[in-house]
Amino acid sequence: MTSNFLYFIIASSPATQKRKRGRTQMRSVHGRKVRKMITLNNVIQPIGPTKKYVREFGSFLGILARTTTLCPLNILDWRKMDTKDDLWTYTKSKYNIPDAAKTWTLYSIGNAWRRHKSQLKKDHYDAYQNDDVRMTKRPDYIPEYQFKELLKYWSSDKLQVENLNKEMKVMKI
Repeated sequence: MTSNFLYFIIASSPATQKRKRGRTQMRSVHGRKVRKMITLNNVIQPIGPTKKYVREFGSFLGILARTTTLCPLNILDWRKMDTKDDLWTYTKSKYNIPDAAKTWTLYSIGNAWRRHKSQLKKDHYDAYQNDDVRMTKRPDYIPEYQFKELLKYWSSDKLQVENLNKEMKVMKI
């Protein structure tokens, strides 16, 4: 009984945290030669042929959104992203998906891209006091020039005024 109790204490101590695998890279999708079929419903959203395929497809779109060569972070507005055709071409090379789904696919990638930038700001801008520390804590997968432009944008007076206006609007409600 004592050995079980000791094991519980050791296993639950903060020094023995579970190792994480890191971000998914989906090498199996990027490396495959055969395209998987994606079927759509009547509102042109992926539904099959299986839920597993749809989940994999959604994860794949999220990975594309975090790929800094296809979706650079130094472009500040998704509407100005000039790599949308490249994103669609690459998606078509990995999945057999009807052309009708192009709008939905690019919309999903755009949403994932915005969520990624928002999380990046929270974790790597708001969490630190100055740009020197932020640059040393920069994620490895983001090129330095893109991160510098993001820092410049996030610290701009225009964005600070917009954030202040948002806060004031919330306080009035």
